[in-house]
Amino acid sequence: MDDVWWAFAPNGWSKTGHEFEKYYPGDLVVDIIGFSSYNYGFCAITENYQKWENYNTLYKPYLDRIDLMAPSKPVIISQTGTTAQYTDKNDFDINAKNQWLDKNYNFLSQQPQVVGVLYYDFNLPWECNWRVTGDGETLPDFTGYTVGASNAPFQYMDAAQLEALIP
Repeated sequence: MDDVWWAFAPNGWSKTGHEFEKYYPGDLVVDIIGFSSYNYGFCAITENYQKWENYNTLYKPYLDRIDLMAPSKPVIISQTGTTAQYTDKNDFDINAKNQWLDKNYNFLSQQPQVVGVLYYDFNLPWECNWRVTGDGETLPDFTGYTVGASNAPFQYMDAAQLEALIP
């Protein structure tokens, strides 16, 4: 089982009383910690909770809590994404999405415990359009993703390099 890691990967946000720390099984059985967090912006699915969020509310609070809970564990952002719906559900601001991608990837690249980011690259018509790549149709230029994801601390890592991160 040397090639299997046990990941503790809760959602970042939770209802009061269901914080992820309450479910953490401990450092002896966890190899890496991940969490999911999204900028829903003004997607229709978030009718009662529409606002544009950035790293200060989407990542930093959870990274701080993880650092207290398990300071020796590497962290991955196991799912993240942003919509382009900036001020209301009918306002698709590609520049705002590009700025978000660049700014938030820059923040994550400066967090020493973060060893990976997985972007949720899907268009879900019943939810939000998270896409930054094409699917046979013409999409706007998402330079924010290209710039953010090519930030110097980010790199492709093979299995041996990833394994070396486990304490």
